Amino acid sequence: MGLSQGARNWDLALSLYDEVELPGSQPAELIHRAVGGKWDGLSRFFAECPEVIQQYDYFWLVDDDVEAAPEAVNALFAYARTQDFDLAQPALSLDSYYSHRLTLHCSGFAHRHTNFVELMAPLLSHHLLIRALPLFANTRSGHGMDWMWQRLARDPRQGVAIIDAVTVRHSRPLRQHLAARLSAAGINAASERERLVRDWAVQREHAYAFAGRLESGERVISRTRLAFLMVTRYWRARRSIAKPRWPLKNFLVFFFKHLLYRRLPDGANAIKD
Repeated sequence: MGLSQGARNWDLALSLYDEVELPGSQPAELIHRAVGGKWDGLSRFFAECPEVIQQYDYFWLVDDDVEAAPEAVNALFAYARTQDFDLAQPALSLDSYYSHRLTLHCSGFAHRHTNFVELMAPLLSHHLLIRALPLFANTRSGHGMDWMWQRLARDPRQGVAIIDAVTVRHSRPLRQHLAARLSAAGINAASERERLVRDWAVQREHAYAFAGRLESGERVISRTRLAFLMVTRYWRARRSIAKPRWPLKNFLVFFFKHLLYRRLPDGANAIKD
């Protein structure tokens, strides 16, 4: 893994959904096996190991096809703790497979406050994990949770972010593996999402950023300036965005969505320094 346990600020737990054999030198502190999906497996993990919830401040619930250097994981936990985030994710490298353009690394930013953290690699505080655990129990896909779990943060204005200071890579094409497993189990992700929408009064969220901090430390709270900075920096990096590439139309849509979308978290347009 590149770092000894003493050099890490985190411990590793593996929640395995099949009977894969692990190497004898496996460095995980905890290994749990639960046939099923990521989220119902995690629900069982925390139910069977409740002491873990009390032992840690943050939990990175990352998919198995996300590539991250151990040093990057150290930096992720340290940054989230410094900023007191409740819900965050590292930015995806520009050569990653991605679902939401907003999650790609945006140069010049340290982090961006958002209304959205996706299911792939969320970092949850101890506080938010406790509140979100009931969502995990009855879903394999997790679809719909990323529309609502930012509401569970202590302060959605300050506590939800994409961390550009830390970048990881999503290495596998989207949905192929999950879709095959769900289909084999006779599970429909759309139905799971509809149930969540009904039971928790969830509304669809369009992923966008409403404030940010530059690497220089400067805060950006003007939505016009934020949209302009993001789209110009993504434009400069457009040849590196490959999976899929962005045509010019996508840049324009990205800009105007950020400029015009008005559904902010409560008080989000009062971001403080």
